Amino acid sequence: MKDGLVQTFSFTTFDDLLHRRRTNTGATSHYWIAISHPIPEDDSAEIPPPRLELYPTPTTGDEISIAYRARWRELVDDTDVAAIPDYVESAFVALVRAFALGYEEEGLEVRVAEVEMGPVFIRALEKDGLIQPDYGPIRNGALSMIQPRHNLPWDSTANPS
Repeated sequence: MKDGLVQTFSFTTFDDLLHRRRTNTGATSHYWIAISHPIPEDDSAEIPPPRLELYPTPTTGDEISIAYRARWRELVDDTDVAAIPDYVESAFVALVRAFALGYEEEGLEVRVAEVEMGPVFIRALEKDGLIQPDYGPIRNGALSMIQPRHNLPWDSTANPS
């Protein structure tokens, strides 16, 4: 969050998210997220992409940055280019060839597994793993649940005499 006031998110079911919207619990410093899969208007329409549903609905002043993974871009003809790094291009070509041969001549799973266990694919995985080898300390474990207590060891009651 840009303003830093709302910093927590929880994934939930779409059912729970709709319940929260119906009950309208009011302002909160926490967002709930559900992924919905919209249904096309008719059979001829293109399948819409999944949507990220949030509760509460962000206001116009809220700015949220979210990283996500998108599906592969569809390659329609010979002029389309896969948007992949150079170091995985040979592994991509090998997978496409294995998929095509396996689809035409049977044995799709075996052919793809051979590529995935081969040196070209493994080198691509290793190179990809070196780009960001560390994601920082593990979070959301048991120790992160411990919160300091701010109770003072005295109260304002006068000493009885």
